[in-house]
Amino acid sequence: GVVFWVDESGEHGKIVSIEQANVVWSTKEQYDRGVVVNATSVVDGEVNTRVIASRADAEEYTAFSWCMMRGEGWYLPAVDELKVLAREDILEVVNQAIKTLKDKDAVEIDHKWYYWSSTERDNLCALLLFMDDGDTDYNFKYFNYYVRAVAKF
Repeated sequence: GVVFWVDESGEHGKIVSIEQANVVWSTKEQYDRGVVVNATSVVDGEVNTRVIASRADAEEYTAFSWCMMRGEGWYLPAVDELKVLAREDILEVVNQAIKTLKDKDAVEIDHKWYYWSSTERDNLCALLLFMDDGDTDYNFKYFNYYVRAVAKF
């Protein structure tokens, strides 16, 4: 991953995955049932991801599953975490770092597209962030959008 935020101590921060996926937030079946999971944190995607991970039907939450499959500690970021990543100065540095990697799976963050956040809006929708300007929007959970995983250190 690539570091995109560090706290005042310089010892703790967040990294974003160098890979991305184009997946649904959750399956159409979950949508049809109107399932509300209460993944409502706008600031901490790790909390939202733990809500999903504790569910018996966690595999139906594709965006979360993809992030958790990156390894221990990886999660789907909350909308405010994505807003930090979308800041022009940060996004530019992260994409520059990704460009320098020799990893075949490394993909720059698409600043002209929407990314799923882990923040649920209601039983039908979840919040998205447009990386170009940091605007939030929402859409049905069964639509495909990009996903990036985040981890804390």
